[in-house]
Amino acid sequence: MKRKGFTVLELLVALALIAGVLSAGFFSGRSWAQRERAEGFVPVFAASFWIGATEAAARGRQLRLEATPDALLLYQGTKVLRRWPIPPGFSVHPDGPLARFSPPGEVKDPNGNDLNAPLVFTLTTPSGTKTATVSVIGEVKVE
Repeated sequence: MKRKGFTVLELLVALALIAGVLSAGFFSGRSWAQRERAEGFVPVFAASFWIGATEAAARGRQLRLEATPDALLLYQGTKVLRRWPIPPGFSVHPDGPLARFSPPGEVKDPNGNDLNAPLVFTLTTPSGTKTATVSVIGEVKVE
């Protein structure tokens, strides 16, 4: 007797195999996406200094940049002007106050003093540790 089609058991086994492959792909794709978001935050960190310096010049006010475990925050006084969420897997050391910006767009140390040397930060990402060096004009070099 010839059989046409598949039995219910064969279909169930095939569905179970497909579900296993898809779930493995989903979890590895999710961790890949988290790694990519953390790596992609390095240019955002660098741009936050340029944006802070530019905003200070445009507003004619002193601003400050702070890092919390979950966000970079640009303040004017107590008002948050910009917020950049920090993705999982990315961290800045030291955290807390990072820099102050004053008109005409100068970067200063966290206490508001002129820079005698560039500011240096350690950035941790899933691929390793990077060093970010910030100049008095807000230029950031990441190595």
